[in-house]
Amino acid sequence: MTETEAWLEQSWELALDKTLALAARLGNAFPHVAEGGRYDHREEEWWTAGFYPGLLWLVNRARPDSGAASVAQQCEERLEKVLYNSEAVDHDLGFIWLPSGVAAHRLTGDPESRRRGLLAANLLAARFNVNGTFYSRVEFPRQGHGYAGRSDYRQYDESALTLLGFAGKRGPAFCRSGCAACRYRSA
Repeated sequence: MTETEAWLEQSWELALDKTLALAARLGNAFPHVAEGGRYDHREEEWWTAGFYPGLLWLVNRARPDSGAASVAQQCEERLEKVLYNSEAVDHDLGFIWLPSGVAAHRLTGDPESRRRGLLAANLLAARFNVNGTFYSRVEFPRQGHGYAGRSDYRQYDESALTLLGFAGKRGPAFCRSGCAACRYRSA
């Protein structure tokens, strides 16, 4: 093993240990940023809510007996309520669901994670404007969020397109004829 390979292996193990220590401290909370050496806790609809369960799934791949999968599944169950709240669902569904539910389905084959990922993709696809090849980004004012309700239009980001691609490959009623969002992604 080269010196670089040894450093990479040591760094990876340290990252795994730190993530497991974080999981022991936070449980199924949703950290966003660290202030004063401690992570804050955000609500489920916050755009970074899927990153922490995503880290836990990476840990689970490396250390299947670590308990990381259990915490990641608890996070995903908490995230599901966002899918049924029309004022919480927004353009960040790819950021939230790719590293959480879609990762869970890909790693474990969990049908509930698949269902949630497909639902998130359907909600995201509903925002797509076929003629303009953009999607509507509508944000509702919510306590603690730094915006006061605005609507604008943006191109799909990579996480949104990847979520739609996941649905297109796995959803029997989704993208059967190649929706404009999928055609746009391949362009």
